[in-house]
Amino acid sequence: MREVIPIKQDRRARAIKVLEGPLDNFRVAVTTAMDIGRVRFVLDGIVVDARLREQHISPATLQALADQRTPVVAGVFEMHDGTHALDWLLPQGAQQPIAPEPTQVRVEKAWRSLPRALWLAAAGGLIGAAAFFLALQINSAWNLPFLIVGALAMAALIFSLLQIVFSFGTLWESFSRRQTLQLMTSVMVKYCGAQAHGR
Repeated sequence: MREVIPIKQDRRARAIKVLEGPLDNFRVAVTTAMDIGRVRFVLDGIVVDARLREQHISPATLQALADQRTPVVAGVFEMHDGTHALDWLLPQGAQQPIAPEPTQVRVEKAWRSLPRALWLAAAGGLIGAAAFFLALQINSAWNLPFLIVGALAMAALIFSLLQIVFSFGTLWESFSRRQTLQLMTSVMVKYCGAQAHGR
């Protein structure tokens, strides 16, 4: 273990750890619909969980690093429940770390997606309500088409509401954990710079 940095006043993590060594016992974790692409491995004697959707990497790439016993340096969060979550990983000889998008990029995407999601939610809600109202009022063969339109509009409403919740979650995360995320970014930059300087 290279470094342990305690974190104060963070709702999720209590420390940042910088680990080094090869990836051991690599395996793809059981996934669910809301938690896609999870893997687990042992690094420096510590079990680490990683969500590949956030890291923008495939399990095959990490499996290759594990099979080749490539030394890596990684920044992980030690959570309050004692588990460890990967934030970034730098294989030996690599120029760029495997890391999630910068916080600023995620915030900009969340702000950009909000107007469209709000418009879709409003339109879906209004169209769905109108279609269901008409289906209940008209006793004819038009009932079925109105019900189909209403169901599609409700599906669009649900999808847009999930997108709104996700966007607000991203914005709240970036605001409430700003200092922690900035600290982890500075640690990553330090180790990437040290590896580049070593080359």
